[in-house]
Amino acid sequence: MLPETMVTYNVLFIALGLVLGATLIAYEQRVMAEKIKLLETEVSVLVMERNRFWKIVGMVLETSEAEEVVKKLATRRRRRYIVFYVASENPKQVTPEGVEEALREAARKLYGTLGVGDMYPQLVYFDEKLLAGIVRTTHQFKYHVIAAMGFVRTINGARASIIPVATTGTIKRAKKLLMHGRRVL
Repeated sequence: MLPETMVTYNVLFIALGLVLGATLIAYEQRVMAEKIKLLETEVSVLVMERNRFWKIVGMVLETSEAEEVVKKLATRRRRRYIVFYVASENPKQVTPEGVEEALREAARKLYGTLGVGDMYPQLVYFDEKLLAGIVRTTHQFKYHVIAAMGFVRTINGARASIIPVATTGTIKRAKKLLMHGRRVL
């Protein structure tokens, strides 16, 4: 072949490559424009649905029943006090910190970290002589805490069990149950 025809072919290939490249870019731009239009329509539908939702919420809040619902949501959670006894093979190792940590660890195994955060079991009183105490939680999670008590197997390395005895709404009543040594189920 002649060098002139070789140069001509090279120029043709380069031109063909440029045309194909420009065609691909134009195609990709068209595809992207179509995708953008689809996304814009989906967003506008979502905005319309959101506006409709807030309109419905506004209508609901205008009713008198909504005021009662809002009042119920605004009330504070009621507390529950769970009276318990500890049965341990080594009572000297049972401490208030150990009991609380064992209870939280059992609750964490059962319900996870978020569950413990919701329950928020707090040891409010513990008598080391009686091996008895009181745990505070909310009324919504008292059964969760009682279940977690059943999963305690060790306290400070000693084999132990926490035995729930009674649930009350006031700490005064819970202490009264402990001081009189009643075992109410």
